[in-house]
Amino acid sequence: AAAITINTYPALNQLSHSYLLDYPLAAMVSVALFALVFWQSSPSWTKTAMLGAALGLAFLSKQIGAAFLLGPASYYLIVHLKKDLEERNGFKTTRMLCTAGGIGIALFAPWLVYNSKALKEMGGYNIAHMGEQSFASNLTYYLQGVPHVMSPVLLALFLFSLAFMGRRYLKVITPALMSSIGGIIIISTISYTAPLDRYLTAGLVAPAIASGCLVAALWQKKHLPARLTAIALPSFALLQFVSFNFGQYPIASPQWLANLTQQSGVSLRGYRSSGGNAYDNPEPFKDWGHRWVIEQVDKYDRNIPVWVNILANSSAVNAHTYEFYAREMGKCMRPTTSRVWTMAGDTMTFSEESALYYKWYVIKSGRRGNIFKDKQSAEAEAKLIDFVTHSAKFEFKGRKPLPDGSSLSLYRQL
Repeated sequence: AAAITINTYPALNQLSHSYLLDYPLAAMVSVALFALVFWQSSPSWTKTAMLGAALGLAFLSKQIGAAFLLGPASYYLIVHLKKDLEERNGFKTTRMLCTAGGIGIALFAPWLVYNSKALKEMGGYNIAHMGEQSFASNLTYYLQGVPHVMSPVLLALFLFSLAFMGRRYLKVITPALMSSIGGIIIISTISYTAPLDRYLTAGLVAPAIASGCLVAALWQKKHLPARLTAIALPSFALLQFVSFNFGQYPIASPQWLANLTQQSGVSLRGYRSSGGNAYDNPEPFKDWGHRWVIEQVDKYDRNIPVWVNILANSSAVNAHTYEFYAREMGKCMRPTTSRVWTMAGDTMTFSEESALYYKWYVIKSGRRGNIFKDKQSAEAEAKLIDFVTHSAKFEFKGRKPLPDGSSLSLYRQL
């Protein structure tokens, strides 16, 4: 029941279709928590090595993995330190647990050392452009994001399970609860980057386990209403999963299933900016000009593998999406971009020689998506756009209005 529940949370559903690291991070935090509980059941040096490896892999999946493992690790450290003092055994299990932590840190350290300069640059850039984030505002944002990440109904199921599961089950899931609660508190202290709902997904293990315990407890009862409830709860979660992933298209009927996501209050928030909530793709089901661009290119350069430079990097308008559409339509155009993604923002350079390498340019007006890493990259983009639009080297071929009020301008090299 817990495995079903965690995979029906909307935020994890969304991330399962993404290249981001938060989905595998949630999996690795689960593995590390299991390794920690497995070690706790009967500590040994073999299990210590296994726990250390699991911790290291979780840290390497994404840095904030450490935030969601510090709480349960500290809990067990206190428990075993107290036990070792009582038994006077030379702090045997305490040394094992510290060794496991040392193995995890040793596995993570080379990555951290190698990337420390880039992390420092990213933090400085973010603070310069967004300002420092406060603990209070971050914590408020994350707490407000929990219903969006889990869905209101499954959040209610989790809270209900905590209230009625009893001390026995509550003690069992204490490490997972400390992972979720401690993780949220720790990531709220991060001041150099804006909070995002997807950072919460590593803390979804405890809600899933608690919900699973409630379903298991209901199923173990002998009377029919309890067993029917045990069947109904995961069944609703699965129906919500189907509606969230396939509602409207390809599942348009029955209408109650297609609309279940909206009716049950599921809504995912976009990225937060200094100006408030800025949804990454405010109109995901409307035409963003992909097919229009491909058809125009094909009209002039049919069956010729020409390079098309996409001067934007947002969820709706980016080179990867154009590549997908071109393959789907059976066209041989080669979408690419001069914008190079880095951890601290896109980079870009300009020269007339390199600009003439591309046969076509797609230039988006207004907001173009990801930020630039530095002033030089932003200036390079401005120079490239000026060169394409005002030199005698390119010819304007059309403009396409977009749902966000901006437009795509298409230029072809003469």
